[in-house]
Amino acid sequence: MGHTGMPAHQVQYIGPSLASRDITTADYRWLYDYLSTRPGYVNISHTVMPSYGNHTKYWDYVRRHWECGIVCQDGHATLAPVGYWYISDSDEIGIHCKYLTHVAPVLRWILKSHPGRRLLMNVAVRNYHHKRMARTHGGKRIQETYVWTATR
Repeated sequence: MGHTGMPAHQVQYIGPSLASRDITTADYRWLYDYLSTRPGYVNISHTVMPSYGNHTKYWDYVRRHWECGIVCQDGHATLAPVGYWYISDSDEIGIHCKYLTHVAPVLRWILKSHPGRRLLMNVAVRNYHHKRMARTHGGKRIQETYVWTATR
């Protein structure tokens, strides 16, 4: 069974043109290439591009411990990846898609699939799209987080 509660590799339909399927090791290169194209303002957990080796270790961990999936466009036919989603072991939602119009349907699907579960979404300060989307879908801002890093 995959972490989504579905048999591994089974497709779950998100909407008329989107689906989710389990992440496999064959997806790691696509995920890495996609990460390299994401604008820096959406990143919270890293400021530099990780090595491919660190990236694969991260996804090995995520696949074992978190709910996660590849978002596919035209889920009925091509299963072409257009993004990914996860729910961490701390109940934090992450949704990253090549097209902003895909993020809200994935969020609605996650919320509908987990009724009554307290879920969190950490959003980077300048990621105005995700902030607006979270508010539009009933999310309430509960904190601001500050970080200190070592100076040279």
